[in-house]
Amino acid sequence: MTSRRKPRRTPQTLALIILTALVVTGCATDPHKPTAAQAQFAAGQEDAFAMLQRSGIQVVRMVGPFQRPVLPWRHGMTLAQAILEAGYLDPKAPATILIQRGATAVPVNPATLLQGEDVPVEAGDAIHVFP
Repeated sequence: MTSRRKPRRTPQTLALIILTALVVTGCATDPHKPTAAQAQFAAGQEDAFAMLQRSGIQVVRMVGPFQRPVLPWRHGMTLAQAILEAGYLDPKAPATILIQRGATAVPVNPATLLQGEDVPVEAGDAIHVFP
């Protein structure tokens, strides 16, 4: 009768097994559900936007992948200027653009914007850009 020896598991082997298990099983969180930190950040942005509106400062809010989500509005401001000033972060051109004015959402075709047809922006507008 021959005896079988169990192979020794080194720390590197165990680390490889754990890493493989993590890669195969993936993450248990929903990638589309915002984390608590993201929700707190969004709530802080909403509070700052409301405070600016109460103070009488006219602003435009940018919703989407931007460096600066709130811009001071000025007379003659256009959609293209707002997108550039806010620092659009996605390398791809936007797929959808909506300008929210109060309860009304006005769609803007990104292709026409890229062709040079610009749209005026009003104080208090929220510009939603979806990559």
